[in-house]
Amino acid sequence: MTSGCAGAVAMMFAVTVSEGNWDLLPIAFGGIVGDRQHIRGLSGINLHLLNEGLKRKLVVVRPGSLLPEGALLNSLIETTDPYMLGVTGNPEGAKALLLEAGVPTDANLESLDENQRRRLSSFVALHLLKQGCTTSAMEELITDRYFFPSWRYYGEDLAQLLNACGRTDQEGVGVALALGDKAALQKAEGLRGEYKRQIVEGMASVVKTGITKMNSLQYFYSSNASLSGVLAGLTMQFVGDCDKPTIVLSRHPDKTRISSRATFRILDKGVDMAAALRQASAAVGGIGGGHAVAAGATIEKGKEDEFLRALDKIVGDQKAKKASAA
Repeated sequence: MTSGCAGAVAMMFAVTVSEGNWDLLPIAFGGIVGDRQHIRGLSGINLHLLNEGLKRKLVVVRPGSLLPEGALLNSLIETTDPYMLGVTGNPEGAKALLLEAGVPTDANLESLDENQRRRLSSFVALHLLKQGCTTSAMEELITDRYFFPSWRYYGEDLAQLLNACGRTDQEGVGVALALGDKAALQKAEGLRGEYKRQIVEGMASVVKTGITKMNSLQYFYSSNASLSGVLAGLTMQFVGDCDKPTIVLSRHPDKTRISSRATFRILDKGVDMAAALRQASAAVGGIGGGHAVAAGATIEKGKEDEFLRALDKIVGDQKAKKASAA
């Protein structure tokens, strides 16, 4: 399902109640982009909302880019989308990349001319290719972006702000932010900064400890369950095997929680992570489900290996079934 998320459905309800609620469109797009429903182009409810937003001049569509917004040195150090080995979380590495591309280390993205942008983009792309990132993963980064002049934010910015509030148990701040509270927005910015720092540290840990690959999937353990989903996605796209769904397990006193991520390219091969996790968790007495591209499960502690073997077989069978039908 990529034609409408909960935020998009809520937006449709809001504008049905009152046309005056169109000013909530940025929040809806925070959900749309946060659920990555824009990657292959908008459709269904999402496309309808975009068209209505364009008609009302509430949103501006801009081309995507491999380059982060703002002050480039700090942005490269903090970037996780893309996650660049030796650059993300590494001031010296980020500085070296800029100098190699012939870009001043104090430059802002907006200050670069077209040649500088093209050169730096090429260096970023080459860096990602060297670390094993596929062109399809990079293509997901350069999809259209949705800018909201009334907020002066992109859809992904709002997704990050709201996600940071949720992941840090500050849901009330997220609600106040959505209602336009400026103090809440400022606090959410602080939470986003801390959340991004945790993600950078989490990815550094994944790179250090490594990823275990099975026939049809790859997995690792994380001590921070709230980061599991985002770490799974970043690992798969930028430091792991882009052709294998990524599973993250987080042990708790009596349960183990699992998060999974796939890509649309993997889904094209017949994989459905919601069905796979539902079946694999049920096989060990647990529960699971979610979306085809992102799903989760909870199982008893101590049954991780049995669960992973079952899941690996299920994903393999899904691929084989699609291949035989082709």
